[in-house]
Amino acid sequence: KSRSPPNDDGADKIDKKPEIVNSSGDVNNFVSIPNSVISNETSQTILIQEPKSPEKKPEMPPEKPTFQWKPAVPPLESSFKGYVTNIGDDGSIHLYVLQNGTSQVETISKALQFKYVKLENYKCLKKAPPVGEACVAKFSLDNAWYRAEVVSVYPGPPVKVKVNFVDYGNNEIVPLSFIRTDLVMKEFPRQCLECALFGISDNPKLVWDKDLLTFLHTQLVDTEVSVEIQAAPDKQGRLQTLIRTTSGIDLSELLLSMGFDDPSENTESPETCSAVPDTFTRALELRKGDIYPVCVTLLPCKNIVCLQILKIPNPKDEFESELNDTHDAFLQLIAILQEKAENFSKLQEPMPGKFVFWEYPKILTCDVIEMHDYQAQFMLNLINELKEC
Repeated sequence: KSRSPPNDDGADKIDKKPEIVNSSGDVNNFVSIPNSVISNETSQTILIQEPKSPEKKPEMPPEKPTFQWKPAVPPLESSFKGYVTNIGDDGSIHLYVLQNGTSQVETISKALQFKYVKLENYKCLKKAPPVGEACVAKFSLDNAWYRAEVVSVYPGPPVKVKVNFVDYGNNEIVPLSFIRTDLVMKEFPRQCLECALFGISDNPKLVWDKDLLTFLHTQLVDTEVSVEIQAAPDKQGRLQTLIRTTSGIDLSELLLSMGFDDPSENTESPETCSAVPDTFTRALELRKGDIYPVCVTLLPCKNIVCLQILKIPNPKDEFESELNDTHDAFLQLIAILQEKAENFSKLQEPMPGKFVFWEYPKILTCDVIEMHDYQAQFMLNLINELKEC
């Protein structure tokens, strides 16, 4: 507003009050001005509007996949023939099972080429599928179509997608024009088995030497091998295997003889080592040639059996008496837990290596071995309900 003309009456000037403006607007959009700021001689109304902060759009949760390929199914036999298709950056060996020299991969591949080669005029996707979504993708080296899974999305432009070929194990970054989402062969599980060499370091934080990976790739990929499962899958879900070439060379022994007992470029310092400390006293080592009464407590996989030693009738020496004492102490521990464990304080922070008790279906002792998504996974250390054999 323009300033009011001065009044000739001096008394009027002294008695003049700041003008109060009644606005129909939102009072929250204005800042009040103290009276001391407004001159009595030059009274005027000052309206200061605060800038509005920009509205923040709520972040949308990541889109979930609508369909995923079924997980790979290991063969029932502990020994089988395999065809190597890829070597992972972590030293894992990707292969599929051969039965009488053939595999389901060949049938799947023929069906995919029959369907998708004829669809060259296919309308390109407008947006990338969500991470984890099953799809079919064209491989750049041979322009053939293979079953795949979306690993990550690069917004571009142009938008590109990193896919994992689920029947072979290798990855590739492809444009959206190389992606198809009208799927066939949905009932067939993934054919690629991820294997680790038994006896070779499997620390996921270590980076394998590039020259060693190249050596394994040139020696193994596109070759037939003999596979023998040695232990349950590791923490990454890889089968622990011995792999031999057609000439009978054991790859684990070959790498060890070449000095690759630790196949990494770098090793972890003691400060960053995440090894789980020993919580329980080690079990007594059994003597070779002795016969013990046992019961089966767990079958984690087809070639591993967890046993628990029962009380030995008429122990013949001090060692067998010590085994019996351990067995009696275990039964006493179980009885005490059933009475008192309900009153124990609840676990607040399940850190690896911490001693805990678990109710399954009775309260038993166990050890935190690994954590996923802030949930502790527990493993029973040869502690289960005694059952008659």
